[in-house]
Amino acid sequence: MAIIKKKLTYSNYLQSGYWQKLKVDIIEFRGAQCEKCGEWFDDMENELNIHHISYGRWYAEKWENLVILCKGCHKWEHNENNIEPIKDYNQFIDPV
Repeated sequence: MAIIKKKLTYSNYLQSGYWQKLKVDIIEFRGAQCEKCGEWFDDMENELNIHHISYGRWYAEKWENLVILCKGCHKWEHNENNIEPIKDYNQFIDPV
């Protein structure tokens, strides 16, 4: 009997326990603040997203390749008509 390997989609990956824990860890470490607009949030689970600067390392992301964005800024970042995406996310992160 052949084993059918189900291909993991990006949507499935974002629902994985690994990704959910990584999201919480990053927000707890950096703070519940959008790294684009600077707004702070109490409800990090529903108001903040983690944005991949590049998508090539599922399950092996480097934290510097991930950015905390509020839902509005995340939507803006993925807008095809956005002529000026963020180039240097570190400008929004307070030095520790």
